[in-house]
Amino acid sequence: MPDTHTIRAMTITDYDVVVELMKRTPGVTVRDADSHDSTARYLQRNPGLSFVCEIDGQLVGCIMSGHDGRIDRFSLVRSGSKNA
Repeated sequence: MPDTHTIRAMTITDYDVVVELMKRTPGVTVRDADSHDSTARYLQRNPGLSFVCEIDGQLVGCIMSGHDGRIDRFSLVRSGSKNA
């Protein structure tokens, strides 16, 4: 049976899993700017621009895009396998 992929808008309830993915991704650094509160503000300021991917109900990737009023940003984080 093929894996079931779901792509949906990211919400702040995804934060803990997304941060864990970030921590396990080579070359990605979790900074103070990636705090729960900062991420919540980012998602509010940029509605509908950040997404997560789930395979069989497990969050395996995230695309965050938006701007902070000065700089446009785009970030992609994905797990190395569906068992990450």
